Amino acid sequence: MNARGSSAKYQALESSSLKCCIVGDTKSGKTALAYRLQAQEFRGDYSATSFDNYSVTSLVDGTPYHLSLFDTAGNHEMVQLRSLSYDKSDVVLVCFSVADPAMFVNVEKFWVNEIRSYLPRTPFLLVGTHLDVKDQRTSIAEESVVVADIVIPSTRVSDMASRIGATGYVECSSKTGDGIEELVKELVVAAHFRPKENKSSECCFIV
Repeated sequence: MNARGSSAKYQALESSSLKCCIVGDTKSGKTALAYRLQAQEFRGDYSATSFDNYSVTSLVDGTPYHLSLFDTAGNHEMVQLRSLSYDKSDVVLVCFSVADPAMFVNVEKFWVNEIRSYLPRTPFLLVGTHLDVKDQRTSIAEESVVVADIVIPSTRVSDMASRIGATGYVECSSKTGDGIEELVKELVVAAHFRPKENKSSECCFIV
């Protein structure tokens, strides 16, 4: 699920070295995602993050990209600390758990406002984490077992992504690795396009 801007609205970057900030609520899966991207394996232990940095080299369409991933604090009150990581970011990943409606609400209620305040012209991508939990609950539902309706539908997220101006939406699981390759591709695509000054940031969403 992604969005593309026309050449009239966007200007391509020329660097293959990209800085990516990862934001989202505490326990949204930011650290596990950054670790999966770097080590290509799952990190199950949890500890609250204040700041961390990961270096990743990924091949996208035959081109190597060197990604600097900045894992930030999820506490809403730690704005000043997070802001130190924002400078010169090429793209932002806004993470939330697809199994946590409160995190989904906070994307628009809190995180988008903060990004627009500090990085008004930097593209951002919505990332739905914990896809393995969603898949597990879908499987249970198909077996006619009643489960709580707390998994957020992809269509609902796509609608919000289009409304708030995200470049796209990707679901993934750091545990299973599902969606990780697509995420890297969409990250690179998003990072290589910035809205030009005095131009509309509207984009066409493709689901």
